Parts: sequence; C-alpha cells; structure tokens
Amino acid sequence: MTVEFDLDFTGVERVMDRITRVSEDLKPAVHLVMESNVDKMYRLARDLVRVRTGFLRQSIYWRPTDLMRFVFGAYAPYARYVEYGTSRMAARPFLRPAMSMVWPDMTREIALKIRELMERS
Repeated sequence: MTVEFDLDFTGVERVMDRITRVSEDLKPAVHLVMESNVDKMYRLARDLVRVRTGFLRQSIYWRPTDLMRFVFGAYAPYARYVEYGTSRMAARPFLRPAMSMVWPDMTREIALKIRELMERS
C-alpha cells in the first residue's frame, strides 16, 4: 500500500517574488531612514557638547561610508578625552548620549519601513 502526499509550494514562489521586489527597494529606503537619524544624532551632539571655544562643536561630523554604514564622531584632537574622560578629568560625553537617545527611534523607523515595503509589494 502506497502513501503519497501532493505538496504544492506555489505560494512559496509568490513569497519569494515579493521578497525579491522588496529587497530591491529595501536598502535605499533604509539608508534614507538611517541618514535622517544620524543627522538627528549630529544635531543632538552639537546641543549636548559643552562649549568653550566652539572648536569641539564645530568638529562634530557624520558621513555615509556605504549604503548601510555611517561614521559619526568629532575630529578635535581632544574629543576623545572629553567623551571618555581622563584620570584627571571626568567624562563629559556628547556623542554616546546622542546615539543612545536616537537609536531606539531609528530601529523602530527601520522596522516600520520594512513592514511598509512588505505590505506594498
């Protein structure tokens, strides 16, 4: 006696086609969300940093290095010491708090963008 099952996977093809359409739009869409939020980090860090001469504030920067990668920092020679402190000076962080404040919203926005693209396709 034979036991046989007819397994129909045509639905998987539709899902795969949908994923392919979404993946073409996904990286550029997520890049825009990330870019907007990294700019928020930048502006927030400029508000948080203590100002004496203004050089440290002016040295804060961000730039994309790839579609899914950004650099955010400060190029003032003493920026590291202000951010992390020294044995003689307490830390006065301005970059890490800016990232911490924006990060949850950014990840939520990315998830919403992915969901939106999935529903649209």
